[in-house]
Amino acid sequence: MIALCLLALVQAGATQDKPVEERVAAFIKGDDAARKELAKLGAGAIRPLLKERDKAPEKIEALLAELRKGAAVPKADTVAFLQLQFRISVHFDRFEPKDLKSEEVTVELRDTSGRETLDRICRQTGLDYGFFHNVLVIGKPERLWPAGKVLGAFGSPAAERQRKTDADEKTLDHLRQLKTGLDYQNSYVADIVAYLKEFSGLDLAIEGDAGHASLTIKIKEARGVDALSLVTQSHGLDFMLKDGKVIIGTRAEIEKALPQGK
Repeated sequence: MIALCLLALVQAGATQDKPVEERVAAFIKGDDAARKELAKLGAGAIRPLLKERDKAPEKIEALLAELRKGAAVPKADTVAFLQLQFRISVHFDRFEPKDLKSEEVTVELRDTSGRETLDRICRQTGLDYGFFHNVLVIGKPERLWPAGKVLGAFGSPAAERQRKTDADEKTLDHLRQLKTGLDYQNSYVADIVAYLKEFSGLDLAIEGDAGHASLTIKIKEARGVDALSLVTQSHGLDFMLKDGKVIIGTRAEIEKALPQGK
């Protein structure tokens, strides 16, 4: 057995006919129909399942893995996702020691897959994980999988969803093709964006005080669009394109200014 200090490693709602919790209870008892219903709920079933995870760890973790794969942004390759071996970059979302059930976890590393180890770590700390922007993100369940129609902290950036000009398409394609790594410890978002601006040669601008938040991030190699998405979404920010320029601001500001349509 080996003790690991986690800090050192650093959406559909329930339908009205039957509560999600009731379906989870039935699923634990072996109701196959309940499992299918939970699978249809997608990300909306993740938090209710997490609350009951200790009652049937293996059964619930298997379904959670399926739901996380379906909620991945962009859609993850099935084999690559289910056979996680810690060979991909891991990003720790914001959380404090007081948010954890325990700062130390005990896991058996021998004959255990990466996914199983990660499941055990999350089960003991109360955290969870998702596959966003081709990076494994570990964080609080309420940020990754919020209830109801509330958007999760991570997902498709506004730039992917907006109506784009030819200049915007060119910029977005450049971000998709660009490969970069990031290694910052308690750095301002503005400083990380300044590096991405210089490295990419693109025009990136931060509106207002959006760049004042601090962030710790270490990823070996990622597409430019994924790196920028992780940096911004870690602090409730987003980015859009305007005449080929990348505009960064709060999620609310960006959504309000977002050009609609295709």
